[in-house]
Amino acid sequence: MDRLACVDVAELPLQILLGRSPEWAGEAVVVVDEDRPQGTILWANELARKQRVLPGLRYATALSLVRGLRASVVPHAAVGAVVAGLVRTLRRLTPNVEPSLDEPGIFWLDAAGLELLHATLTGWAEAVREALGAEGYAASVAVGFSRFGTYAAARSTRSTRGVTVFEDAERERERVGRVPLARLGLSPRVRERLDRLGVRTVGEFVALPPGGLLKRYGVEVHGLHRMARGDLFAPLAPVREEAAAAAAEAFDDFEERDAHRLLFRLKRLLDQIVRIVAERHAVVVELRLCLRFDGGVGAATEQVHRFRPAAPTLDTALLLDLVRLRLESVDLGLGVIAVELAAQEVAATPEQLRLFALIPRRDQAAAERALARIRAELGDGAVGFYAERSGHLPKARYALVPAERLRPPRRVLREGEATPLPGQPRPPRAMRVLVRRILPRPEALPSRPRDPRNDGWQTRNPRQGPVVAVIGPYILSGGWWQAEVHREYAFARTLRGDVLWVFYDRRRRRWFEQGRVD
Repeated sequence: MDRLACVDVAELPLQILLGRSPEWAGEAVVVVDEDRPQGTILWANELARKQRVLPGLRYATALSLVRGLRASVVPHAAVGAVVAGLVRTLRRLTPNVEPSLDEPGIFWLDAAGLELLHATLTGWAEAVREALGAEGYAASVAVGFSRFGTYAAARSTRSTRGVTVFEDAERERERVGRVPLARLGLSPRVRERLDRLGVRTVGEFVALPPGGLLKRYGVEVHGLHRMARGDLFAPLAPVREEAAAAAAEAFDDFEERDAHRLLFRLKRLLDQIVRIVAERHAVVVELRLCLRFDGGVGAATEQVHRFRPAAPTLDTALLLDLVRLRLESVDLGLGVIAVELAAQEVAATPEQLRLFALIPRRDQAAAERALARIRAELGDGAVGFYAERSGHLPKARYALVPAERLRPPRRVLREGEATPLPGQPRPPRAMRVLVRRILPRPEALPSRPRDPRNDGWQTRNPRQGPVVAVIGPYILSGGWWQAEVHREYAFARTLRGDVLWVFYDRRRRRWFEQGRVD
């Protein structure tokens, strides 16, 4: 069984605030959502809690309890920036890191195989804690076998080293069963209702019937209960290290002095950047162009130009036009020897993402002419269609059969299509067909949200919208005699109605799109 670790940077927003205001150390400190009397307390340190200042209180009420209470707002953007920095720190100790979307400061780490690099997992966990301490954050680390078990252990660890390592799954279950519910992320109202029933530990919580929890406490508590029982499988979903939205090109053998040729080269770089930004579901808010000129016998000189469209966009033509207008006024007499293009991005709206790509019109005659040229140059076998054949993996279940002409598309009966009126010619017979279109190579998908209420799992194509339903899994396992394969296939329906054929690769711990069903 693969080893998993959970890191708890306790009360991260509060640690950020105390790091920003170190003079408040030793005082009662809280984080509020708004800096006004009606603001709500989100986080409180131990000194504040001892004086009955708890999360959920109004700021005015807390001030009546503690006159010298220190309070401030920690913006979500500041927390997100710190989380991103901690992810980079943790990546130095393990390649797969998943930050919690619900609780800032919770991270799950892939600990599989680290025994080969470290003498003990305890030593590795201590190294994780020391790395975070060097960044100025106190944390606890638990290494075990399940997502919930390591989470509960990390939240409840009281050892002086702040490290807990379970040798087997049975010890993990035994220890987690004794963890108080107060250490978990349950709301005070839910904890109070469970306390009235005498349910105060994880073990007592797990013993409750699932059906009653769903009816009385809702989806959130029911989901936590299923995860604690081990009924809800949630694989590690590490965040990818994003590539920089930038591209560069150097001209080693000549100096570019023609603005039109330079613009053509910049278009290729801009296409790469826009593709990267669109994959992140973002838009370009500003472009930065750096031109490096030949300095002759002296050092090379640089010019930096910035372009900001009227509104954030993914329109390559619009951005390129701004670059063209600027280049017309730039003196290229010294000769450009290198260019660098970088984009500043912001999150996109759904409308901006839908406008990113246009659907090309079908031209049968033009397609025939293009394929004829391909056959003339590469041979008759270069053009064909795929036919089914026996195989285990999807890529082995079809083969390319040469074709002389394109098959005309068959008309598909659409839902709600009107029947022709009397006297009108009846269209060709419609057929209800479903075509499974398989990609040449599986394409990686963004990580799937763990929260069952979150419908924001985005696909590769922004116009499809988020995934709203998943049917599966259908497990395919084999290939142990050559290269072991374990995939959990499923059909994912998007908001637009597309049906995608996806799978979770257990070995690579990622979701991939294998194809789609039309």
